[in-house]
Amino acid sequence: METERISLRPWLDSDAETLFKYASDPDVGPRAGWPPHKSVEESLEIIRNVFNKDTTTWAIVLKATGEVIGAMGYGASCDCKMPTRDGEPIVGYWVAKPYWNQGICTEALQLMLDHIRKTTDIKSLLCGHFVDNPASGRVMEKCGFVPTGEVCYDESMYMGEGRPIRVLRLELKKQPPIIGVTPLWDAERKSLWMLPDYLDGIKAAGGLPIVLPFDMTDEDADRIVETCDGFLFTGGQDVGSCPERDKLETLLLSKALPSDKPILGICRGLQFINVFLGGTLWQDLPSQHPSEIVHRQGKPYGMPSHTVTLSGNLSTLLGKNTIEVNTLHHQAAKDLGSDLTAMAVAPDGIIEAFQMKGKRFVWGVQWHPEYLFRTDPHSLAIFSCFVKHCK
Repeated sequence: METERISLRPWLDSDAETLFKYASDPDVGPRAGWPPHKSVEESLEIIRNVFNKDTTTWAIVLKATGEVIGAMGYGASCDCKMPTRDGEPIVGYWVAKPYWNQGICTEALQLMLDHIRKTTDIKSLLCGHFVDNPASGRVMEKCGFVPTGEVCYDESMYMGEGRPIRVLRLELKKQPPIIGVTPLWDAERKSLWMLPDYLDGIKAAGGLPIVLPFDMTDEDADRIVETCDGFLFTGGQDVGSCPERDKLETLLLSKALPSDKPILGICRGLQFINVFLGGTLWQDLPSQHPSEIVHRQGKPYGMPSHTVTLSGNLSTLLGKNTIEVNTLHHQAAKDLGSDLTAMAVAPDGIIEAFQMKGKRFVWGVQWHPEYLFRTDPHSLAIFSCFVKHCK
């Protein structure tokens, strides 16, 4: 777990000297209810018997120096006097005095909460701070903890006698991942629009789709990539025929790929990702790659019209070597771009799906699973795999 400034990692025996250096400060421990450390040996014992007793306590490491500057963790209620629900974990943390008032505790707590949401089924967390240490309470509230209105006392804590503890709780509802969806463009009306099938496919897989704006600054794109958990690049106009769309999708890909955001490209989306990564296209299949397969079928679009042969992760996901797909395109990937490998090929050799090596999830499919997912489990599985990687 890491941000630009800090990382959270397991405690090591070699951290004992640094732990003693900061945990021996009499201004640190008593604020959180534990006594200052008296020796390096005591710090080592605490690392072994307290911090490493389970796997939910981490050292806060300042990346610029590699030095341990605090602790962050959560654990069982034990004998604590705080009013926990049955089995509700309690959060605890501290940071060394030289790093107070720099937002590090807030950053580390949010990092841990993101990890908890992604890796556990914990429903709520409890946290508390001595009333005479309001700075700790501000950290909790910035990360979403809400005061319960309760105050408790715990004489078993160091210097805890007579010191009221303000109690806060965070409800950890499983939030669906936010999927940014590139809009379609109506050049005649100068208006964006959207086919609801794309949104419905994401929702059916457990995601929350949002249609993105066309007019986007570099700063807007940074914020959107930070906010969204993944991106769906939709079908539509030929690559190169819509400057407004090409500009938006170029900006998004330039931000989303380095951030390792999961990406699914459908039809034009596959083609655009391929071109962005240096690949080429068949510009018009009927004239450049004539085939018995008609790659632009008529209605109903929710009916398959030809087969594709699967390989790689797509074959593994679906448990098949061949599936039937629909088809609505006249452009197609010709030479694949950097780090792309084919996962599906039509009988006439046209690449129908690819994945990008070295990324969490960057897939493209040439067919339209948004028209098929309601009746075709393979299409729903593709949406579900995408959304799962966004969580």
